[in-house]
Amino acid sequence: MRTDLYALCFIISAGFLAVLLFMIRGRKLREQYALLWLALGAAMMGLSLFPRLIDKLAHLAGVHYAPSLLYLLGLAFVLFILLHLTIAVSSLTRQVIALTQTLALMEQHRLMEAESAAGRWRPGPFDTPGAAMAEAWRETETPR
Repeated sequence: MRTDLYALCFIISAGFLAVLLFMIRGRKLREQYALLWLALGAAMMGLSLFPRLIDKLAHLAGVHYAPSLLYLLGLAFVLFILLHLTIAVSSLTRQVIALTQTLALMEQHRLMEAESAAGRWRPGPFDTPGAAMAEAWRETETPR
């Protein structure tokens, strides 16, 4: 490869790292997700500075065609990021479910207090643990 192509690859990888740092600084990308991207940028910069490194790595790994090792590493990186993001989405889904349930309970409690203050609310069998039993007990004690 020509030297100017290596310089172009280095400029692109340096620009990629600069954009990442700008996004982290502007709080558009969280640090926990940025580490993987920073590692990719550093690897891109290292391979553009030392182009024979991929040939040596391919020889050590027993790969006959060095660019195929680059594709394999790229695929592994994409799968790793996909797994990382899937774990993050799963965690966020659990948090959304818990927050939705908490909000529903708080809204139900607020409505019960408002109706109780207006005198329109009577406890049902599922409102409090002992409410159904107390209601049934009162009905058996009252004369008919």
